[in-house]
Amino acid sequence: VVGRTAFDILPPDEATRVAALKRSVMASGEAARAEVAATSPTGRRFYDLTAEPLRDGSGAIVGLTGTALDVTERRRTEREFRRQASLLDQAYDAIFAWEWDGPIVYWNKGAERLYGFAREDAVGRVSHDLLRTDHPQPAAELLEKLDREGTWEGEVWHVRRDGAPVLVETRHQLVREQGRVLVLEANRDVTERRAAEE
Repeated sequence: VVGRTAFDILPPDEATRVAALKRSVMASGEAARAEVAATSPTGRRFYDLTAEPLRDGSGAIVGLTGTALDVTERRRTEREFRRQASLLDQAYDAIFAWEWDGPIVYWNKGAERLYGFAREDAVGRVSHDLLRTDHPQPAAELLEKLDREGTWEGEVWHVRRDGAPVLVETRHQLVREQGRVLVLEANRDVTERRAAEE
């Protein structure tokens, strides 16, 4: 590739985007970052591209330096996650995912129906704070079992947005992927059923 331009290497639409990024850095003197596609003999890949001005001793811009991080696999994972999330949105049960010791990252339509919180109100919040979870055992013990066995099932009390308590059958599934630890939680309202049984 030495001595060749983006237009020599890439299809015209991809080369145009890379060239525009380079021109903006040369004109502004500021670094720029974008995700770009690059089609090569080995196939189409995606890169997190950063371009920075290269300056001489007097500070004049004489060229560019850049880094390209291959993010193709990450994009595939994200696309698959979005596909699965779309399927989970069809489920009647409340299903959401949260980072281990962190905030909610996914909230399906079933969770919106059950708890009354819209997705944008739930994502980014800690689930136990948002729903005021009342566990049947200390939360630390539950998390220890979940970490050890990968799953936890039981019943917990939550509080809806309107302040009404709701008893749910819950299943927690630990998901480890690409250095992230997530908990996928699926909940079903059993408040009326438990009241009838009692």
